[in-house]
Amino acid sequence: MTVDSDSIIKKIDELTGVLRLILEDLEGIRDSLKEFKPKPSEPSLLTVREVQESFPESLLTQVIFEQTDENIIVKPRGYLGPDTFKEIAGIVRDRLGGDYVSAGRESHFIIPRRRAWQP
Repeated sequence: MTVDSDSIIKKIDELTGVLRLILEDLEGIRDSLKEFKPKPSEPSLLTVREVQESFPESLLTQVIFEQTDENIIVKPRGYLGPDTFKEIAGIVRDRLGGDYVSAGRESHFIIPRRRAWQP
């Protein structure tokens, strides 16, 4: 078997050309991906309406909702009783990521408005 160096050189040149084309395609894909790189999403701000939608109708009349720049505050209109308190606390903590603030007559539930998730 004889080796024809001219045919080997020709094949190497062909492969080099194909590799250049692949490289150009890959560079184009890379540049396209850089342009379409997703931007980090800003956390959405929770609204009073969204908080109210998390509560059953029967509880809406027993609390007052207030919104600040950073939080939604849920204040009881009066004494809630242990069962109603437990139900509201569950909604605030489990569904909305909030907590209870014990402050005597000024006690309330507080829910952060900033969140990374979408309802």
